[in-house]
Amino acid sequence: MGNKTVRFFLTCCLVFVILLSIAGMISAAGKKLTVWSILEPNENLEFNRIAKEYTRKTGVEVEIIAQNQFTTRENFMADAPAGKGPDHLDDHPAQQNDTGTYAISEMIRPLMITDTMKKSYYDLAFNSFIYGGKTYGIGYSVESYGLVYNKKLVKKAPETWEEMFTMAEKLTVRDKKKRITTYGFLVDPKNFYFTFPFFSAYGGYVFGRDEQGNFNTDDIGLANEGSVKALTKIMELVNKGLIPRDVDDNIINDLFENGQLAMMIYGPWYFSNYRASGVDLGYEPIPRVKDGNPTRPFGTILGFMLSSFSKQPQEAEKFLDYLLQDEIQQRLIESYEGQRVPLNKSVSQSDFFQKNSFLKNTLDVNYQAEPYPNIPEGAILWDVIPFTMDLLLNGDLSVEKTLIELEMVMRENIKAMRE
Repeated sequence: MGNKTVRFFLTCCLVFVILLSIAGMISAAGKKLTVWSILEPNENLEFNRIAKEYTRKTGVEVEIIAQNQFTTRENFMADAPAGKGPDHLDDHPAQQNDTGTYAISEMIRPLMITDTMKKSYYDLAFNSFIYGGKTYGIGYSVESYGLVYNKKLVKKAPETWEEMFTMAEKLTVRDKKKRITTYGFLVDPKNFYFTFPFFSAYGGYVFGRDEQGNFNTDDIGLANEGSVKALTKIMELVNKGLIPRDVDDNIINDLFENGQLAMMIYGPWYFSNYRASGVDLGYEPIPRVKDGNPTRPFGTILGFMLSSFSKQPQEAEKFLDYLLQDEIQQRLIESYEGQRVPLNKSVSQSDFFQKNSFLKNTLDVNYQAEPYPNIPEGAILWDVIPFTMDLLLNGDLSVEKTLIELEMVMRENIKAMRE
């Protein structure tokens, strides 16, 4: 996949991973593991404390090295095969959607998932990393997005799409010249990352899965009945003038921050800005279709993997087991002050989350997430969807024909990738 596609994926925040790889370095005192980490500074401080405790208990030295999330992928791909890679890597580039690419290249090795692990973590921690019938990672946290709304304008969050669309029309305010001064609801119609919940709610999807949990590229759900309904609804909002054709995330955020937008589909990334501007915000799961499917936004999964280049695979597994303990997960999550949503059940059920109503709400929002397909073919969509939406928004094409064309281009590109 091209550089631009990768950058776009990173910007969309699909899925992060903590990749654990062993360089096999030996110190004077004994074995040494090196960890590349893209965790935040406060998390890395706690990570260092955990590493030192592990050293005292086992005699295995663990070094945590902070990394730039945008360069770690290239460094790992270049260094690991040459035996220069890290022992453990908390790695943005080794994101969940790269699982297939790494597995094909034999950069990572499958994990043994025990019954204890399954009982301790939510399914999302495992099904995000399945490739070829094997599980290559274990999730640490999930980041997704929900319905963000201004409590001054919205007294109670809508529970269904139908309710939300009715509210959006009522809350849209126009001046004497019919220009909109306050929007009821906005989403960038060209940004599939944020419009995907429409598709999932009506039964659309990117790729289906087989019985083993692998993504099936022969089963594309972007032109099925549900996807047609979803995009038709988006275009209905556009054609009514409720969503401008040229609106983007920057415009949407500015409007919300200035109190000129009631509801939007977005994540927590600018909550501090909104609050600083005096917006009393609410955050809830994205509404569902009445009597329909659950709404699934895309999710970003930060997790653990093991490098196949490890010279000390058993030590790598032991340190991974140590990191997966409930109390260790609790410490890491709390070190970032609740800004990550845990996939460890014990942490999610702890007082830290359950006694804070806002943090408790973020659990409900993020556990709806659908991990983006972790296969190389998944990246193709980000090349074709912007062009497809431009044609639909600026032309006179039918939704059904447009989606059939999109699916056809997807299949052609997949075929070309395999040749």
